[in-house]
Amino acid sequence: MEENSFQAALRSALSELKDGSMVELSERDPGFRQSEMEEHLAEQDWLKISHEIPQELRDVTDRFIRAVRVHACDQVDTAYLAGMRDMMKIAAAFGLYEIDPDDVLPARQRK
Repeated sequence: MEENSFQAALRSALSELKDGSMVELSERDPGFRQSEMEEHLAEQDWLKISHEIPQELRDVTDRFIRAVRVHACDQVDTAYLAGMRDMMKIAAAFGLYEIDPDDVLPARQRK
């Protein structure tokens, strides 16, 4: 699904806010810090043995790791936007917000 201009502008505008919030929340989350440490240790183990693996296999593995990391970042961005959109809908349902987030989409993209 192609991203529309509203989504692209929102994604760009919220990036810095999201990053600040993520840092603040992740610093307080022991589970996040634990998984971050486990990732770091696994990466160190990989770096120790990667020179022993044939170049072709190393290249494929490195490409896979990069793809997984990029996809994880994309999932975080999409989840953040979905959460923002859901909060707008909840606020609208309680009369706290008067713009329906679905109304900002061009008519051709509405369902």
